Amino acid sequence: MAVGVDRPLAKGDEKLDAGDGDRASDVRLALEVRPHRLGFAVLHGTLLLDWGARRCPGSEVALDKLRLLLKLYRPSMAIARGTRPVANHALQATAIMEAIREELARDSVPFVMLSRSQVQEFFVKHGCPTKHEVALLLIREFAGLERIVPRKRRPWDPEAHSTVILDAVATCAAYDGAADTRQEQCDDKGPF
Repeated sequence: MAVGVDRPLAKGDEKLDAGDGDRASDVRLALEVRPHRLGFAVLHGTLLLDWGARRCPGSEVALDKLRLLLKLYRPSMAIARGTRPVANHALQATAIMEAIREELARDSVPFVMLSRSQVQEFFVKHGCPTKHEVALLLIREFAGLERIVPRKRRPWDPEAHSTVILDAVATCAAYDGAADTRQEQCDDKGPF
């Protein structure tokens, strides 16, 4: 088991180890950065290996967690959703995101950032306009998430702590789904 994780990692994790320090070919690290929280998910294909959330009063706590994830899983890429451009808190989230981007570049991990609207549009096309509906779709696709899905949020309720984890998984799913769509379009049209 991973440190601080109460569930075993996926069977066959030894297949993730490239042995010579190379990156695991299909391991993706999905991140959700908020002003005071970091949500993450590590995926190998459609298998969810690890997930969690961390309070981040500053970028150093987020970077410590990122370094640990990079060391444990050696992802082939990292995916994140852009931060909100409004409010004073956005400045902190933007600073954390920039520090993460620099750390990933230092470790030569490709980094893809989707806009918030790209993620939302992907799920709306799949009949999930609300975060709760997205969460219900994700638990059907990724085993283990069912225990962290919060109840449907009422307008006056604060957002559940686990929402950042679900948002990280949703961003990765939107990226993968968009890539599948691009591949299908290429397959339909042929190479030229």
